[in-house]
Amino acid sequence: MESRDDELRESDRTKTRPVTSAANERSPPATIPKSHLETLLTDLSAGLDERQLSFLRVGLGSAAKLEKLAFDLLDLATLESGKISLDIRPHSSGRS
Repeated sequence: MESRDDELRESDRTKTRPVTSAANERSPPATIPKSHLETLLTDLSAGLDERQLSFLRVGLGSAAKLEKLAFDLLDLATLESGKISLDIRPHSSGRS
């Protein structure tokens, strides 16, 4: 029984190791292309046609989604590491 518990713990550590490793980064790599696309849209938009602007906007939207996913994974890794905890209790949403 103890051996099985050890195996499960090791499996859990192996599963979370990449996420925990990523949590040590200051900002996820997805932030870089997003900032470059924002710069292109801001600085070069006057010289681009509507099709080119559309491509940049789609790319920026995708980069923003990827960045959000990366930050969500970092939050999950922080929770799993025990560095922070959730205080879950009932609350009023203000809706009737």
